[in-house]
Amino acid sequence: MATWVAAIGTISAVVVALLQVARERKLRLDRERSERSEKHRAHAELIAAWVGPPQAVPHNTETPSYHTTSNSDADYRTPIYIHNGSLEPIYEIVVGIVFVQGAAPHNLEKMLDVFTERSPRGPLPATTSAIIPPGTWCLWLRGKGWTGVMGGRGGADIAFVDRGGVSWVRRAMGTLEELDQRPLAHFAQHRLYGPYEFQLPKQM
Repeated sequence: MATWVAAIGTISAVVVALLQVARERKLRLDRERSERSEKHRAHAELIAAWVGPPQAVPHNTETPSYHTTSNSDADYRTPIYIHNGSLEPIYEIVVGIVFVQGAAPHNLEKMLDVFTERSPRGPLPATTSAIIPPGTWCLWLRGKGWTGVMGGRGGADIAFVDRGGVSWVRRAMGTLEELDQRPLAHFAQHRLYGPYEFQLPKQM
């Protein structure tokens, strides 16, 4: 009997030890997976964009063909500010105005679909740039009243390629999504075709 009891105790100890090892292995794998995910997203997490108030185009602006979406006689442009809080640039930027309130499109894909269907040759609520260095920068959209036409409140979506060659889009409400295509290829499916502006950003 004593031998059986000892054997059962030994087996139980071995089982407990194996369960403990398995548990520790699972915790280690989960921690490593979480660390890989954080490292994968680290650069992209530091990118944001927002819309500023429209401004009259200065007379000395060399950019031609500004288009006003209001009844004003003046030409306007709408700034989109981009903050790159990292120490490295981002690439192949597509940025545009979307709605954060109201019954209109809440992402840039649907926004482009709406505007290209309504006015195939008209201005689009998006622009592009080849590179955004660290810091806060500004790109411009032609016109004003992009969200006023549908009575909503505007924000900005920004798509870009990070230092590791991974493509992302930061939504106006802060959500970060990984894209399975580079930004220009992704938005070409929503009629954002070339030739692209590739604006030179202005540092703020």
